[in-house]
Amino acid sequence: MSSRQLFVFALLLLLFCGILSAAFTEWLVVQVFDHSYSVVEGAEVYAQFQNNAVAGTMKSKPVKTNSSGEAAFHFTNYEPLESSTEYSYTLYVKYGNFTTSNGLIAGNTTAATPRRYSFEIDAYYINAKVVDQNLKPLNATVTIDSLSFTNFEASADTDSSGRVTFRVPIGTYNIRAESEVFSKSETVDVNSGTGNVAVELKVPQYTLQINVMDDHQKPLVAHVEIGEMQTQTGANGSVLIKNIGEVLPSVKITYMNQIKKLKPQLDRQALVEVVFDRTPPIIKDVYATVSKSGSGTITLFAEDNGIRASGVDTVTVVWEVNGVRIPVQTYAVGYNSFEAKIPPQAQGTVVKYVITVTDKEGNSETKAGSYAVPMDSTQEPPQPKPQTGLFGGITIEAIAMGVFAFVIAAYAAVYYINKKKEEQEAEESSPYKQPPPEPPKI
Repeated sequence: MSSRQLFVFALLLLLFCGILSAAFTEWLVVQVFDHSYSVVEGAEVYAQFQNNAVAGTMKSKPVKTNSSGEAAFHFTNYEPLESSTEYSYTLYVKYGNFTTSNGLIAGNTTAATPRRYSFEIDAYYINAKVVDQNLKPLNATVTIDSLSFTNFEASADTDSSGRVTFRVPIGTYNIRAESEVFSKSETVDVNSGTGNVAVELKVPQYTLQINVMDDHQKPLVAHVEIGEMQTQTGANGSVLIKNIGEVLPSVKITYMNQIKKLKPQLDRQALVEVVFDRTPPIIKDVYATVSKSGSGTITLFAEDNGIRASGVDTVTVVWEVNGVRIPVQTYAVGYNSFEAKIPPQAQGTVVKYVITVTDKEGNSETKAGSYAVPMDSTQEPPQPKPQTGLFGGITIEAIAMGVFAFVIAAYAAVYYINKKKEEQEAEESSPYKQPPPEPPKI
């Protein structure tokens, strides 16, 4: 066994036998302030001191300051030889990433009469306030995390004014306000240049009412998604959604196999109406006419019924001869009236055609028909024409003109008869009776 091992063994033996007495025990109460002499809570206080001549120096266990800014602790030097005892030690205060120290000399202290010492360090306040878009205070749990160093996190609930205050060392921090319906965060720097920092966490809290209906204004029960929130409209087709944290949220509404997406601007509108067009368009008044050259003209009327219908989007005509199908251009010729021209075909050819009308939400209606090119190409074959007037095609304008002509003729006849009667009576009463004039030649 070496001489060093023998010394350590003897030292331990004396310790356990109670013969060895400590050189000194230093009792301390350290209070930590900032530059404005406000106490600092949460700073770590510890000492580096001699344990004994063999073991050398060591650090005491760090103690955090309390709400009064104080940390109470003690340490013991076990060196038995006075000549080898180091009474000097170093006192440290660590706050965040910064450490302050001072050298001291141990004195006669006891638990009842500890040494009191004060430290001044860099410490500042972060004053956070959580409000909505109208500056109304909100209830939230606010948490700060240091981005400059580890093991620094604090959280607190806002008061009735939406405020919360944190004591922090110099550094960069992420401040996060959370509740059941929102989460908002910001990053701030705290240093000697900024001093205390005030942060306003503005959390939008919008309300949106959604009314869902079909093209006949019948309410629909639909699935609604806004971010992570999911709900559905009631039997009346309506749903009121509160605490929306975005001014331009992405809204997705699903009804059966149809989906609609929108981004309402909630600071300008709090109500949106969503219409699902469930009814296909109507095709009616379809006529086919054939010219002497054998070309065909298809005319039709198409409309998308419903108070909130999306409207006609496309009209297509496909004609077929001998199994070959060819689309043809369709033109609008009036309000919801359309026309398609089919190229000339040989006499006796049967031309089939299919009309498809689609509204703006993809609902479509189809109608098929056919016509035959007449064998006699010298005259126009009779074709049915749309009846736009009364009494078998006679228009109201024609009837009015006929009535007017009849009235004029009747008036002229009555006038002529009365005139002739007056002339005849005058002639019979005249003393100079002459032979009647010859009737006018027609």
